[in-house]
Amino acid sequence: FTIFDGVNPNNKPTSTKTYGPFKVSRLLSVKVAHYDSDVVVDVNGLDYSGSVLMDLGLGDRDPTTDHPVGVIDKNSTPDGSVRGNVTIVNGSGSEKYRIGAPTGAGTVTQMTIGGNVSITGRNNASDNADTFNVASGIKIGGSLSSSFVDFVDVGDSTSPGITTVGGSVSYTNAGSRNEATFNIYATINGNVSMTGTAQNDIFLLSKSGPNVGIVRGNINVNLGMSFDGGNHGQSAAIDPGSIVGGNVSINSTGGALTTPFQSLYVIDGKIGNNLTCVLGEGNNFCLIGSDATTIINGNVVVTAGNGPNQILFSDGIIAGNLSVSVGNGSNTTTLTIAPQGRFTYRGGNGSQGALSELLLNSLVPVTYNVDILFGLSGSHTLEYSSAGSFLTGRVRSGTSSSTFSQTSGDLLPTFSIDF
Repeated sequence: FTIFDGVNPNNKPTSTKTYGPFKVSRLLSVKVAHYDSDVVVDVNGLDYSGSVLMDLGLGDRDPTTDHPVGVIDKNSTPDGSVRGNVTIVNGSGSEKYRIGAPTGAGTVTQMTIGGNVSITGRNNASDNADTFNVASGIKIGGSLSSSFVDFVDVGDSTSPGITTVGGSVSYTNAGSRNEATFNIYATINGNVSMTGTAQNDIFLLSKSGPNVGIVRGNINVNLGMSFDGGNHGQSAAIDPGSIVGGNVSINSTGGALTTPFQSLYVIDGKIGNNLTCVLGEGNNFCLIGSDATTIINGNVVVTAGNGPNQILFSDGIIAGNLSVSVGNGSNTTTLTIAPQGRFTYRGGNGSQGALSELLLNSLVPVTYNVDILFGLSGSHTLEYSSAGSFLTGRVRSGTSSSTFSQTSGDLLPTFSIDF
C-alpha cells in the first residue's frame, strides 16, 4: 500500500506527499486524531489478503464538506477485494462512511469483502447526521453491522448492481437525537435486525432491481417512540416483489405524534412464515397487501394501542390465521380479503368514527371464519358486505349498543351473534 497526503489543514490542495509502498499481509491499521479530507483505503483492483481497521479519532473537523471515509475500489477492472474484515470506529458523528464507491449512491462497484464489516460511529449529541452506504455491486462474505450511524443504505435504489451480504445485518441507533433510516436494496442471506431511536425512524426493504430486496432469514425491527413535530412517525415498509424467507416482526412503542401518523406500516412482498406488527399508542395506519402479489405463508398478528387506528388488509394471500387487537379509541379494520385460517378480533372500549369499526367486504366470494369480541362500552359496528361470500363463527360484544349490518353475503348455520 502507498499513502498519499495531498490536503493541508485548511482543506487547500497542496503538493501530494507519497509514503511507501508498504507491504501489508495481515492487518492494515489506519489511525488519525482527526481529519479534514478523505480517509479511504483504495484496493485499486487488487486482492488484499488481510483485514482493515480504521480509527477516526475525533473525526471530521469540517462537517460542512463531504469527506468520505472507508474502503473503496476506484479501479473498475479487475474487481478488488479484502479477504478479511473491515472495521471502522469513532468519528465526529458527521461521517460519510463508504464501502465500495467513494461518492456513495449511483455507482456500481464490483468489490468483495471476504469477512465481516463493522461500523461504529460516535453517538453525536448534535443534529449533524452521519451516513453509511454499501455501494451497489458489493459482496460481503460475512456479517454487516452498523452502530450509531443515522442513515444507512445497504445497496442502491438507483444502480443495477447486486449487493450481497452472506451473513446477518444488524443496525442500532438507540439513544441518538437524530432519526434512524435503514434502507435495504440488497440480498441478505441471514437475518436483519434494527433498533431505532426516540425520534421518527424509517425501515425499508425494497426490490429496486433483479435479485435484490431479499432477506433469507428473519426481520426484527424495533422502531421505538416517535415525537410530535416531524413529517412522519415510525415508518416501516416491505415493498412489492421483496422476499423474506422467515418471520417478520415490526414494533413501535408509541408517541405523541398525531399528524399524519404515529406508526405507518405498509407490508407487501412474500413472507415465508409469520408476520407480527405492533403499532403502539397514537394515530396509526397499517396496510397489509396493497396488491395481489403479497403472500404471507404463516399467521398474521396486528396489535395497536389506544388512539385512532386504521388497519387494512387489501389484497394478496394470508395462508394462516389473522389476529387483530386494538385499544380504546376510534378504530377501523377492513378486510377485503379473507385469511385461509380464522380471523380473531379483540376491540377496545372506545366509539367508532365515521366508518364502521369492522368491515368484511371482499370483492370476490370468500369464507370468513371469525371470532370477534367488541369492547365493554362505546359504539361498535360489524359490517358484512361481500356478495357470494359466507360468514361463520361467533361475534360477541360487552355492550348492547353494538350493531351487525349485513347488506350482502350469506350466513352459515354455525354463525352466532351475541350483542
